[in-house]
Amino acid sequence: MSLVYNNLIINKNSNKYAPFLVNLVSGRRRVLSSDEFMHVSSMLRKANISDYTDEETTLYDTLTGEKQFLDDKQRKKIEAHMLKSGYFDAADKSRDGFMFSVQLTQDCNMHCAFCFERGYADNQAHMSEEKIDAIFNFYKLYGSFYGINVTPATIRVTGGEPLINQESVDILKYIVNKWPDSKIILYTNGSNLIKFYDQLPIGKLKNVDISLDGLEEVHLHSRKPDKPIRKSVYNDIILGIKRLLNDQVAVNIKSVLSKENYINYPQFVKFLQSEGVFSSPYVTLLTGIVIDFSNPLDIDESFNNVEDTLRIQAYLQENCGQSNLTFDSISILWRIITRPDNNPYMPRTVRCDTSFLSKCYFSPNGNVYFCDCMDKDKNIIGTYYPEISLDEKAVKKLASRSVMNDDRCKECAYKFVCFGSCPLSSAIKGKDMSCGAFVDQNIMDNLEYPYYEIMQQR
Repeated sequence: MSLVYNNLIINKNSNKYAPFLVNLVSGRRRVLSSDEFMHVSSMLRKANISDYTDEETTLYDTLTGEKQFLDDKQRKKIEAHMLKSGYFDAADKSRDGFMFSVQLTQDCNMHCAFCFERGYADNQAHMSEEKIDAIFNFYKLYGSFYGINVTPATIRVTGGEPLINQESVDILKYIVNKWPDSKIILYTNGSNLIKFYDQLPIGKLKNVDISLDGLEEVHLHSRKPDKPIRKSVYNDIILGIKRLLNDQVAVNIKSVLSKENYINYPQFVKFLQSEGVFSSPYVTLLTGIVIDFSNPLDIDESFNNVEDTLRIQAYLQENCGQSNLTFDSISILWRIITRPDNNPYMPRTVRCDTSFLSKCYFSPNGNVYFCDCMDKDKNIIGTYYPEISLDEKAVKKLASRSVMNDDRCKECAYKFVCFGSCPLSSAIKGKDMSCGAFVDQNIMDNLEYPYYEIMQQR
């Protein structure tokens, strides 16, 4: 494993990018010269400092003085100080604002081949005004006990497809009227954006996340609808994106890439440029892969194995200037690596917000889930319809889920970037904590990021 004094070496095997260190405790980064990289690589093969050459000893002293290198004794001393000071308690409970999610329906008009709901979706499960009222009453009942306001800053609206029909659109409008001071994040495949655009609460939309995997042929290839797709659907999605951007609504275009379609992504980027999409400051491109939480590495190998994913990431960097394709389990690490130089790194000990009931996911099946990474039978913390209840045992278990409360995690250098993986991922694997990609030497040794080149451009 390419871990040296609590630093991960990025670009260890890259032929394109300069290697650099990332300290997994402080988040500190340092680009290595070719000579420094040679010496650090040599250090990795030696068990004791006494075996270092004079040049290696000098570099070791330099990096230790810079606090780039931390031995385990220093790391544990820092962690003990943070624990004693209560730093982690404050860091873990900080959040931008109270938020919950509402799944309007599990029905969809696209049926993507990689949809996480494909195994358990109930097309008959839909939200209603009565159920929305029940969500309001759920927070009214439990909110004060957990210090949660009944008026959230943000409500995430998802599906299935939340704009699948007029009934769902009416429920969206009902949510806006029920919480008039809240902003909405809308997740949609965009197929009916234009159809219902004039009914959308544009002024209340914080952002809209739209699934769009590439050019028309690529995008529609992975959609398997029950009924034939109208010919205009792709153009309608693009038109909907343009209208949102024109109305100054933030839009995240989310593309799922696989070994079959990634090579077409640069053409998709050029198409969006030609359509004037990138002339708006409100648009963001996000790329990801298909995940499978039952897989040890959280990836769906029927779409991409490890080698496929590393190849896709390198291709995006070289051809699109993008580096944000990551395995789900290393997403926190990637945020630390890619953050701007002036952004401080604040280590945490939990993956998710520990202020429970602040990220709940309300399914039309009547269950309350810990978050929107849901499985039909996992991470249920209560019910809101037809009866309101809370599973105190499940809440307490999730509330105590911290790498500082797990004996194995406490000794691991990766803990501040792993957090024991996603709670749902661990639950599906039948574990309290899971390591994800951090146990795979191939992944850790072959991560690539053009850090030095990007810093020179700023």
